[in-house]
Amino acid sequence: MNRKEHLTMEGLYEIVAIKANMNLGLSESLKQAFPDVIPIPRPLVELPIKDLDGFWISGFTAAEGCF
Repeated sequence: MNRKEHLTMEGLYEIVAIKANMNLGLSESLKQAFPDVIPIPRPLVELPIKDLDGFWISGFTAAEGCF
């Protein structure tokens, strides 16, 4: 936004490509308006499941759930 890249067609396509991978993806109207948009791939994040403590997870979700 500071560099005003969103005002160019390339910047707009980049925003739409990011939106394509978020939540529900692109709406039908955006798919029709931008049929050639290639979604930006999301990085795969692997959690160290063996190192997570059940009490930590319970406390974390209880604390964050109140916001």
